[in-house]
Amino acid sequence: MSYPALADPAKPLPAGVEQLIGSFKTVLSDENIDSTAARLNATPDECRKAVLFFIRQVLFHKHADYYRQLGLDNSATTEQIKLHYRHLISVFHPDRDTVDTEWDEVYVPRLNEAYNTLRNPEKRKSYDQQSHEHTVPPQHAVSARTRHRVRSTTAPAKPPRRIKPAYVAVGLALAFVLVI
Repeated sequence: MSYPALADPAKPLPAGVEQLIGSFKTVLSDENIDSTAARLNATPDECRKAVLFFIRQVLFHKHADYYRQLGLDNSATTEQIKLHYRHLISVFHPDRDTVDTEWDEVYVPRLNEAYNTLRNPEKRKSYDQQSHEHTVPPQHAVSARTRHRVRSTTAPAKPPRRIKPAYVAVGLALAFVLVI
């Protein structure tokens, strides 16, 4: 990824992500998808895939907490949590014709779990306490010797997935158009 800080769950999301998530529903709606695609010189399907790619890479990193999965920080209000959940679920709800079933099987349940935990004050308090207690130290704190031992005792790492440049370009262009 060209912007690794975006996909790093230990780093805060940049300013403007809330507005970007809110605009996904509008620009990908049946009424606007064709004009969005035309502005980006892309197909509607490429636009949808670019947004899914962005969400997977930025919000749904395997170590992302519930706040990040909803595109928020831990100071979010209950109303913000509800609004972001609705934005994300309405754009990519399983009843819609999504581009793949992975979204339905993997990401929607994670989104539902995050929302159901953070919208309930008691569950949220418990979650916040647990996540604070189990904060993982940054990777740079691990010595080179330790990293070497971990690599040698585990199975070989999978080669990194190749990201199609068109998806990155369309995703960045879509983000640019939405911010303007």
